[in-house]
Amino acid sequence: SAKNAPAVAAAGRTQTTLLVQVKDATGAAVDSALVAHDSATHSGAVVLVPSAVIGQVPGFGPMAFGQALLVGQPNAPRATLSDLMGVTIDGSWVLTTQGLQALVDKVGGVTIDVDVDVTRPGANGTTEIVVAAGHQKLAGANAVAFATYLGTNETEQLRLARFDAVFSAVLAQLPKQPAAVSQLLTGLGSASSSSMPAAKVAAVLVGLAADSAENSTSDTVLPVNKLETGDTTDAFSLDTTATAALVKQQFADSVPANKLVSGNRVMIENQVGTPGIGETTRARLLHAGFTYLPGQNAPGMPNATAPSVVLISGTTSADIAKGNAVATALGLPTSDVRVSQEPVRVADIVVLLGADYKP
Repeated sequence: SAKNAPAVAAAGRTQTTLLVQVKDATGAAVDSALVAHDSATHSGAVVLVPSAVIGQVPGFGPMAFGQALLVGQPNAPRATLSDLMGVTIDGSWVLTTQGLQALVDKVGGVTIDVDVDVTRPGANGTTEIVVAAGHQKLAGANAVAFATYLGTNETEQLRLARFDAVFSAVLAQLPKQPAAVSQLLTGLGSASSSSMPAAKVAAVLVGLAADSAENSTSDTVLPVNKLETGDTTDAFSLDTTATAALVKQQFADSVPANKLVSGNRVMIENQVGTPGIGETTRARLLHAGFTYLPGQNAPGMPNATAPSVVLISGTTSADIAKGNAVATALGLPTSDVRVSQEPVRVADIVVLLGADYKP
């Protein structure tokens, strides 16, 4: 719906961004990449996103990025990565492992350098080699086994590099006409789902394939820092400085206009306890030119009857006008606007979402 349309960046934006994900049998993302094609500069970008990077899922709080596919909101991964990186993401495309397998087979297989033996546990405690290391042509099933493989004591970045090799090889094998690619994607049926029409996904893929063929594509992993979790599970936090530099270099065209303005950061705190409520507020705030910051549950939550409160930090006419604009964007009465007794530090305006908010 128009309400959920991404905030438009600079006028005349020519870069299109697409989040590509492969989900496993559990429904979580095993591989993710933010890809972009710029039709004016004929340049592409691929940013591989570790599933274990912690992001704020609007309305659901902090979780590993790969898990955002499981919350039941199709836009959740896109919104999470958009907020994490500070870029507009135009659409998302999710393939099941069967979908990736079928796609590889439809393009005639892929030739890649397999860096390690891809193994799985065999009978009686043995180890079975599924794909042996070496330069070779892989059919769909083996390409998927390689693209989703993570060996013991390996970092997630290695699995992403394998997915990248398969994805790049698929791009190179795609038909050069967007209409033919669109037909290919439609033919995958329910194993492929997208928030954009197949024709638009096809246009991005064909554009990116052309950029890659001309060696005008940047290829990188989202900069992250390892978090100490106290166990064997990987968890990462975003390296904000390195990510800001990456965005400036590769996605400047896709930084939403509201990120370029100061004084418009709105933090949402949930008083009523309804899960997922943050996603609807995010879309409305972005649409009205504000920057959404996910907050925690408000103290005293759940309180089913508490009215909403829009907290502003000052009493100038500009402060009041901004508070009123936030209330209006969220469909709240301007009588919900109050001057905060404590300084509002983390954001410019804090909204305690209450019973009078209608998602």
